[in-house]
Amino acid sequence: MLFNRIFRREKPGPEISKSRHFFGSFLDCNKPGERDNHYRKAGELFRDGYSVEAILEILQYLNDPDRGNVEYQSNEFSVEFRIHQGRKQINGRLDNQGLQAEASMAEYDRANASFLRNVLERNYFLQYCRFSQPQSGKLSLHCHLAVEKLSAEKVFFALKELCLKADIAGEELLFDFDELKETGLSPKYVCPEEHWKLKSRFLREWSAQTLDALASKNTEKEPLPVSLLIINFFYRADYLLRPSGKPGRLIKIGMEDFRDKTKALSHRVQKARELLKELQQLDESVMRGSFCSAVYTFGLLKPSSHKEVSQAMVEQLQKGVVFRHKKDEHIRLLMLENIAGYCLFVFGMYEPVKELLTMVYRVLYPEFFHRLGMGSRLYNTASDTLNPKEILAGITRIVETHRQAHPRLRFYSNMLVFTNLNTFLESFLQEITRLNFDEKNSHG
Repeated sequence: MLFNRIFRREKPGPEISKSRHFFGSFLDCNKPGERDNHYRKAGELFRDGYSVEAILEILQYLNDPDRGNVEYQSNEFSVEFRIHQGRKQINGRLDNQGLQAEASMAEYDRANASFLRNVLERNYFLQYCRFSQPQSGKLSLHCHLAVEKLSAEKVFFALKELCLKADIAGEELLFDFDELKETGLSPKYVCPEEHWKLKSRFLREWSAQTLDALASKNTEKEPLPVSLLIINFFYRADYLLRPSGKPGRLIKIGMEDFRDKTKALSHRVQKARELLKELQQLDESVMRGSFCSAVYTFGLLKPSSHKEVSQAMVEQLQKGVVFRHKKDEHIRLLMLENIAGYCLFVFGMYEPVKELLTMVYRVLYPEFFHRLGMGSRLYNTASDTLNPKEILAGITRIVETHRQAHPRLRFYSNMLVFTNLNTFLESFLQEITRLNFDEKNSHG
């Protein structure tokens, strides 16, 4: 049986305590430049017919030894491997028959027509993989590439499609069809009690606070603050809490529905209110399995240049100037949070930019980060005062951590203005737009 032996790993994977502060979607566009050599070498080896050696290069390209996301063993004629992607473990083998990989998805006692139709429709949009029934009552997602058709590009994109679709479709199918029982869970997908209790608490608190704020607003007269309150909640919950299962699915559905501008705002707001109430009322048993630590190999977001990110930020900052002149500090604050949330949701950015934008949330939601054990509060909500010393120290740590990868990176902290919350956030975001990267560096 496959995987009944000990797998080789270059380093032990991280402990839970080391992964507990991972925010947002996993980005695979920040690999160290030296790992690109493995991909180039794989291409050469596949062309010369050395498929075993080539797949080993691909696996080394994908593997991050600090996270242990790829495990493998090989001999002269074959390679067996595991890839971890969120909820799922993908098992694969390469031999003289080609590449075969599979993710076990679910078990069921009886399949209804709606479920089977859903699976068939999903197959229509897949390029390399197919949903199938290896045995009665079992669903899997698999791919097979014949040995004569192997190339670095095909292997990479086949594994990427398999991993991403297995993780995403697995969650969607479980949400849509109660008769399914999930299989193929990664052993690295763990839900420590400290995680789900803390994050479920803040999910409920932020839902309640958003509902309270909406109760005092008139959608027709105040469409902008109403919209910002809702979309900011979705961005924040998605990025900071990273829920899976039912809470995660509800947030994704809520975000998609609210961003659908073909529907009237009043309708979208009402749907959002209903969803916020549903999130508040979710049972503890549902919450328990929905805030987990996971290991990823592939990311959903495409890499973006810093120019793309900064242009989006500048455009939104310019819109906020109107409310600064009007001295409407409430809307101005909502817009400043929205800039950070939108960029973190949309762009596959450089790691230091992601960490700096996360500091916006650290300032705005100090209690959450304090409960996570992430050091001193950057902002005191009771006294309405910032903590310049800790903020500047945090900026310095981020820049110095990434100095080797980005030698030209500079953050001019002397341009920050600490007079009040909004002024600081505006000056902070402006400085992020001015960061200097060598865009020739590897970023994808």
